[in-house]
Amino acid sequence: MKRTKFLKRLVYSSGCLLMLLLAACRSGETPVVVDAQSTTDRATNWTAEMQYPVFSSANERVNRSLTRLNREISAYLAAQQEAMKEDADALFTDFTDQQRPAWNYELVVNNRVYRADDHYVSLQLELYRYMGGAHGTTDFVALNYDVASEELLSANDILDLRQSSKINQLLQANFGNPEQCFDTDPTMELVSAVCFSPDTVYFTFGHYALGAYACGPAEILVPQEELGEAFLPQIGSPLN
Repeated sequence: MKRTKFLKRLVYSSGCLLMLLLAACRSGETPVVVDAQSTTDRATNWTAEMQYPVFSSANERVNRSLTRLNREISAYLAAQQEAMKEDADALFTDFTDQQRPAWNYELVVNNRVYRADDHYVSLQLELYRYMGGAHGTTDFVALNYDVASEELLSANDILDLRQSSKINQLLQANFGNPEQCFDTDPTMELVSAVCFSPDTVYFTFGHYALGAYACGPAEILVPQEELGEAFLPQIGSPLN
């Protein structure tokens, strides 16, 4: 079942990457190529399945910047896997063969690319970890990258948080809760990750942020035109 879910997400992400490439071609810009990669590593105490993007461009200067981003992604994922490995090995060495639990540590990484062009790259990593218990935990990590400056952007670089009151009003106005499972109003203080496409900002709320675990995570889409000056990135001249 877990393997089937992993493959379905791989197919979904590949479709998203194709749409990003077609959009870049239509815009007349030098397209950023997004190559979907997946790896699986197994050991006695743990398993790691990772799905992640690798970015490239025919434009030499853009490609040089994207290479730096690729290194950042690889280093981050390697650190997450190493931390899981150390925790798993430390735990299971305390058990005899008869006492050892039947389960292993798991790390499953999926991703979604919201934007990839010669101005910005915006993606979200979804990291599911199982370390025993009734269920695992899922973290959402936003990686927003300014191609020209070769810098990762924080939420403070994307949004004018001095306008949090306005942003919170927009979050609540655009919040869909059709099953009425969530019982907490969304606010910036509860956001796990912020990503953006050319015309929309995506706010992700993790498990428990807005309701019970069974409600799952939530994503709220706010058009950039509604955010107005609260949305900070400005499009400059593309790299040539």
